[in-house]
Order: sequence, then C-alpha cells, then structure tokens
Amino acid sequence: MFNFFKKKLKETYTYNDANQIVKEDITNENVTLGRKYTEELNFLKSIGVSSLDILSKDTLTRGEFTSLIINTFYPENIFDVSVWSENVFTDVSSTHPYYAEIKAAKDLEIVNGTYNNDFLPDEIMNYQDAIVVIIKALGLKYYAVANGGYPTGYYAAAGSFEILKGISNSETVLTGDVASKLIYNALFSAYADVTSVNSEGELGLTVSPDKNLLLTKYNISKYDAKVISTPLSAIEGAKTELGTVVLKLNDGSKLSVYAKDNDIQFELGKKV
Repeated sequence: MFNFFKKKLKETYTYNDANQIVKEDITNENVTLGRKYTEELNFLKSIGVSSLDILSKDTLTRGEFTSLIINTFYPENIFDVSVWSENVFTDVSSTHPYYAEIKAAKDLEIVNGTYNNDFLPDEIMNYQDAIVVIIKALGLKYYAVANGGYPTGYYAAAGSFEILKGISNSETVLTGDVASKLIYNALFSAYADVTSVNSEGELGLTVSPDKNLLLTKYNISKYDAKVISTPLSAIEGAKTELGTVVLKLNDGSKLSVYAKDNDIQFELGKKV
C-alpha cells in the first residue's frame, strides 16, 4: 500500500493495491482541544502507532515515553519477556508495566540508567532527554557524539534530521502533544546509517533521503505529488478518462491512478 499524505495531513489519500485512490478523513474526534499538534497525533493514530491514553497527558513518565518509542520504532517486534525475571535497572522489576519496553530499550542501548543503576521509570521525562532517546533510537548516537555529545550534539543531530521541525525553540517540557510532534518528525526523517567511526571521531555516514521509518518499518511510502491531469482539464499532457487522474511525484515521475467517486478527480493542481 502506498499512501499519499498532504503536508497538513487533514486528509489522507490512500493508493491501494487495486490502483485506486481512496480519501480517508483522519480528523480525530478524541483529540483534546487546545493541542498544537492535533494533525500529527491524528496521523499517528491512523497508522496505529499512537497511544491516546499516553499522548493525551500533560506530562509523560520516562517509562511511558520509552514504551512509545520502542513500540513505534520497532512495530514488527514482539517483546516477550516471560522468561526473564531479573531487574532491568534497580528500580525496574519484571512487574513494572513497561518492563518489556525498558528492557528492550536498554538492550538496544537507547536508554541507560543513573550512576547507581536507577532508571526512574515513574519520574517525569524531560524534553532534552526525550530528544536523546529519539536520536539513539534512530541509530544516530555516534553522529551526536561527533557533534559535541550530550546535550548539544543530540540537539545538532535532531536539527540536521528535522526532528525539531515545527517545534518552538522555547519548548522545555515534554507533553504528550510535543511527544506526538517529535515522533511524527522522526518517522518522516531521512534514513541514516553510520557506517564507520575512526579514532579521531570522524564518521562515515550514509543518508538515504528516499527512505525513512515509515517505509522501513511500516511499508508506507510518502510522496508529495500534484494532480496534473483530470477528466476536465490538464496542466501537463492530455485530459484523463472519467474516474482517473495523473499525479506528478516530487521526483518528476508520473503515475496514473483511479479516483472514482473521489473529489480529487476534479481538483487540478491539488497537492497530495
């Protein structure tokens, strides 16, 4: 399945296996009024990665945020810890509700504990540490270290890979609202692979702008495209038959798709 997402994500046009475009309204009636990033939360909900009971909160605990990151970035994994019983950290026993996710995050070197091996899972997660966790989850730890380490290098990495895009520089508190935006940005961030680190801390880094977590983890391809030909008129080429449109993707390629019973077939120039 290929999804064509508008920038604002008030609407989703899903291009399915039958070569049809279907409009899906993903406005979320459950979103709390007053949020800044409702559209991002709606998007997360639409692809099944959001947890409204967590993301609707004014603050998130370290355990809650860790659970969000693990379940979002590793959706294909089942973290079965039934055979484990030892504490992950001094204060994270097997009875903790986020034991599995915290153990996975520690094993993946996404989180670590304090000097005395505490994780403080029920303490409030701060904005700065949330950025660190996301950068590590994206595999960019060494990029951050090479750019100054904690915390400046992690902010540098977050800026370079657009994790902070659209977020005010004045943000200091990690709310569920802000977490929605950070996770949304991370899903759309260009895929990067640190291939080497030499003794002087210089990196070998491969960036793939055409890949991101949406593609690699959810098999969803994001396109910015424009309707260039409809049954009524055309910007390029000839008009189409009724029920079809031609899309021009941001790489310059063109795609003819069915749009029967969809208003998009009459909206020349519409970006999807």
